[in-house]
Amino acid sequence: VKSCSVIIASSGISGKPGFTSFNFFLLNLSLYISHKNALSLACVILLPVGNIIWFLLGGVVMGLMWWLVGLIAFISIIGIPWGRACFVMGNFSFFPFGYEAIARNELTKREDIGTSSVGMVGNIIWFLLAGIWLAIGHICSAVACFVTIIGIPFAIQHLKLAYISLAPIGKTVVTKEQAAAAKYSS
Repeated sequence: VKSCSVIIASSGISGKPGFTSFNFFLLNLSLYISHKNALSLACVILLPVGNIIWFLLGGVVMGLMWWLVGLIAFISIIGIPWGRACFVMGNFSFFPFGYEAIARNELTKREDIGTSSVGMVGNIIWFLLAGIWLAIGHICSAVACFVTIIGIPFAIQHLKLAYISLAPIGKTVVTKEQAAAAKYSS
């Protein structure tokens, strides 16, 4: 019996640019039909449903907050590196289920400017100017989700995003399968 992550990782499609949650849904549906795997059916249904519920019940607000901060950073010209990170993490905030944020050097096995000491300085500046405020927004959203029992998985995701919002420079968003493969190969 193949798990959802093994099925997607073996397909080779998940790492291609433009791969969306809808593509993920269609890929899993086709794999379920071909493999008739109950676990695959759970992945087909739960990931898109979780992302849709997340988007409607708060993900859109925090994603737009990330984009707003990114827009302000782009307007300042000097903040373009932070703005890029904001848009990547904003997209992740819209549809987080099935994806994971990892350090780029963990994925590529080489250091770049965002994962070096320059990136650390950038993260300190980020923390002082915007990171703390986005983290507070995610923590408030997490508390609101924790109040409802059914919202606990969403609260946990908000806490993960709050942690990421403290230092997003040097991170990238990939599918959970790519993240697992990068960690496994270390």
